[in-house]
Parts: sequence; C-alpha cells; structure tokens
Amino acid sequence: MQFFDYEIEHRARYPWQFVQGKSCTLRLRCNEPVLKITVLHGDPFWFAEGGKKEPVLEETEVSSKQLLLDDTYYSVTIPVHTHKLRYHFVITLYDGTTLMLSELGVTDELSESQIRPFMVPYVFEREHYCAPDWAKNFVWYQIFPDRFAGEGDPVAFAPTRDNFFGGTLKGITGKIPYLKDLGVQGIYLNPIFQSPSNHRYDTADYAQIDSLLGDEKGFRQLVESLHEAGLRIMLDGVFNHCAWDHPFWQDVLHNGESSPYYEWFYIEDVRSLTGAEKEKFSPEIIKREHPFACFAFAANMPKWNTENELVMDYLIGQAEHWTRDYGIDAWRLDVPDEISMRFLREFKRRIRAVSDQVYIIGEIWQDAGLWLDHSVFDGTMDYPLYYAIRDFAMTGQDNLSALARRIQRWILSTPEEVHPYQWAFCSNHDIPRLLTECGGDAERAKLALFLTAVLGGNMSVYYGDELGMEGRDDPDNRRAMAWGQINKSWHSFYTKLIRLKREELNECKIMHISLQDALTIILSNSTGNKLLAVVSPVDQPVLFEAATNCEFLFGKADVTAVGTEVRGFALFQVSAEE
Repeated sequence: MQFFDYEIEHRARYPWQFVQGKSCTLRLRCNEPVLKITVLHGDPFWFAEGGKKEPVLEETEVSSKQLLLDDTYYSVTIPVHTHKLRYHFVITLYDGTTLMLSELGVTDELSESQIRPFMVPYVFEREHYCAPDWAKNFVWYQIFPDRFAGEGDPVAFAPTRDNFFGGTLKGITGKIPYLKDLGVQGIYLNPIFQSPSNHRYDTADYAQIDSLLGDEKGFRQLVESLHEAGLRIMLDGVFNHCAWDHPFWQDVLHNGESSPYYEWFYIEDVRSLTGAEKEKFSPEIIKREHPFACFAFAANMPKWNTENELVMDYLIGQAEHWTRDYGIDAWRLDVPDEISMRFLREFKRRIRAVSDQVYIIGEIWQDAGLWLDHSVFDGTMDYPLYYAIRDFAMTGQDNLSALARRIQRWILSTPEEVHPYQWAFCSNHDIPRLLTECGGDAERAKLALFLTAVLGGNMSVYYGDELGMEGRDDPDNRRAMAWGQINKSWHSFYTKLIRLKREELNECKIMHISLQDALTIILSNSTGNKLLAVVSPVDQPVLFEAATNCEFLFGKADVTAVGTEVRGFALFQVSAEE
C-alpha cells in the first residue's frame, strides 16, 4: 500500500456527505489534473455469489464540477438502495496515474481486503433532509404587524420600545394587491399572538390573536385572502420563552414549587420569585444571582424548559392548531439555538404530520451546520451570507478579495441541495435597515440587494425597504410603513429585482467564481441557462471584456468600443453556444 500527498479531500460527514430521501450527494475537492473520477458504491453486506466475499458495487462517474477561486470541487449523487451504503473514489489523472480515495486517504489501488470504504450509516428517511419543493428560491415579504397598516400618521410616529402605531391584520389584508404587484410570493409575520409588547416576542397566550391586531376571524380572512391571491404565509414561533404575565409563569410566582408548572421553567431561587414583580429583577441581578433563566437577561421573558415533555406537548400543540385549522404554510422559529434539539425534532415531526408541505426555518446567526445536519430545519436565516455582503457592499469594510473568500467558505458550508431553502436578506427587525447601513448610498444598497438575489436561496424584503425607508437599530428599524412617501425609482428597482429572482435566478447553482479586476460568478439556473454575474466596488468601475455571446440582463453596465464597463454589478445570460 502506498500513500500520496495529493490535493484530494473528502469526508464522510456533513456537508461533504448529504443524505436526502433515497439518495446521497457526495462532495470531493480535487485540485489535481483529472481525466476521470468515479465512485464505486453499494451495500456493505452485498457480496457476489461464491466464497470470496467480493462486494457487488455500482460505478458512477463524477461529472458535476465547481471552480471556486483556487479550488475545484466535484459532486455526485448516488442511490441508497438498501438504507445503507459503502463507497470509495477512483481518480485517474491526465498522466495515467490511478489513485484511490477511501477512509485511508489517497493511496494507490488497493485490494478489497485492504480498502477501508467510506460509510453512510443506516438511513431512516424521516431523520434526513426533506424540504417542500415549493419553498425553493421563494421571495418573502416580512411584516412587523404593528407598523405596517394602521390608521395613524406614519410621518409623525416615532418608534420606541414601548409605543404602538396601531397596525392590524385587516390592514395587512387590504394591502394584498400591493404585495402582488411588488411580486413577492408570501408574507412572514413577526409574532401576532397575545402579548403586552409591540414586538410580541413575549407571548402571554399562544391560543389567542392579539386583540390590538384583530381576532381569529380577521386572521382567517387574511390567510384565505392570501391563498386566494396565490401567496403563502409564515408565522413566527416564539417557543424559547414567554411573557412574564403568561398564566403558567404567574402560577409559579404564586405557588412556587407547588405549581404544576414549576418544572416547565428553569428556576434556581424560587423564594426570590414568590409574589415578586418583574421590576425586582434587573439584568444585573439576573446575571449575578441567576434566580431563573430568561431570554437575554430580560426578566419579562422567562425561558421555557423545552426538554420537558409537557412543555413540548403544550407549545407544539399550539403550532399544530394554527397550522391545521388556519392553513399556515411556514414557521420561523425564534432563537432555536437556545431550544432543546429534542423539541426541534418533535416540532418538525408533528407539524409535518399535519402537512408535509410546511416549510420550517430557524433564526440561527452563526454557521447553521449543526441544525441542518440534524435536519430539524429546511433552512435557516442566512446571517453568514448577510455579514459577507454587508461588510463588502454596505459598509465597504471588506475588499473584493475578502468578499470572494467569504463567499467560497459560505458555499462550502452548506450542501448544494440546501442552498435554495436558505433565507437571505438585507434588512430585518433585528438589524439596521439596508439604506441606513449603507450610509444612505443607494448604489451600495443596490449592489447588496443584487448579491443577495444572486447568491441567496429564499429572498426576504423587509417592509418599507422597497420605499426607501431607513432606520438604525431597534426600535428605529421598526418605523411605521411610509405609504405616502414611495420612492418610485427605488420601488421600481425592487420590482425588477424580484422578477429577476423569480425568473432568471430560479434554483441557480454556482458553477464558478473567480477574481481578477472583478469578481465573476457563473451560475446555471433551473432552465439550464448559464448566467454570468460581474461584481466590483460601486466606486471602482471595471472594464469587462464580455464575450459576444453574452446578453445583458440587469445591473449597471455600458458597452464601449473595447468592452463592457460594469459599475458595481451586472448580470448577463450566456448563449447556448458557449
């Protein structure tokens, strides 16, 4: 047996090995001059007849290829016929050398007695990734319910942590024609259940629509009107914590350890809680004395014990009710990195039992590999992509080279099959609005939006961004919707970009990224068309020598006698002859 030190790499784990249904997709990095790569695969216990235990293996050629800056990645999807799998790679270089890649590493060709194949453990299909097809590359519109459609004066309204503008569900229903014209495909609502706050992330009653927003009849009318218009609806599930005045928490405050809900929360000092008001517990006291667990040291949001079976049944039962009885299409789970993985698995199992077409995402701010590997979500809020785009396009903190490297890492962090379900955005209720982050520079903002549309899976528009609204951190990013102040050119850009996302950038696979004077990204979309995206800093136009078979589709580009000048971004379609 001879080992070699070639630049060839594969690992039998996420995201290099990704099981979906009855198939498994494998990723391989190989920077060597390759003539051919094949993967030999089969059941580890399936042998040919005879006494030599010769494995019965299928051979599949690896053909899909990505060129990501200095690295070349290959992928192949192979069947899992019998719920388990063994496999290894055979790599033929241009000089005729034949190599084998297995758990041993890169070796010369080995006999069956020597080889240690990669393995896929027994596949229980429900434990692996299976997302609804409709949710690929979907365009959402995020609404903060109190601020979207009310009867007050949005210009005179100054948002604070405590005040209310008066938006209603009926008001949202009345704006459905506007949403259709904008081109979005569904709405994501921040929490709508009974709560003492304007943001409603401290739920007091999961079974009731907040009376300031409307009632169950009005909510049903909203959902039915959305569905009649061909739009979907996503609700925000806040299952990590509740409100101080939630009746179960109040029972604990009054009855201490005698409360039937005592073990529904994380309590360390029940005596300090008995009969107490939330004002007693400042963030400093909670940090120092730990009387009970709460979200972000905020006493008004005590934390559920999501390991408790009764808590699971109660909270998931509420989500089942809204999904089943009102036809909810999707759920976004708030701070799920603080929720038990058992809860998340059970949530997905029970919601999918109501409907296998419900899309479930999680608010994860870091690399989401842990949750996606466990397949508790169909996608997550794509903060790694947001930060990469923000630091280059919005703030100018990163140069083009840094953006390229961060995009490469981002691509490789997630299996190709999951990318279309990830949730990309430029603004939301937790971060400054796009234009504000860009210092009011509309060209920077457009570049950020373009990158989000090209690279992201699902794309989310935060209410009012399409009007040119600004806003710093919470609560300023939650201003009232400026209906009377529509920036028509800005609104037109959004409409065109959304159309581009839905039509040309549908289910795009990134085939090639390279960096010279500009960052170039070659994509293949669902119709088989090849697209070319060119990106540069907005203040540094580049002369791009576009081939004659490139048709300009979108962006900032001027054709000159010597080439095409790109100012920030441009998208081209490459003709079939290329």
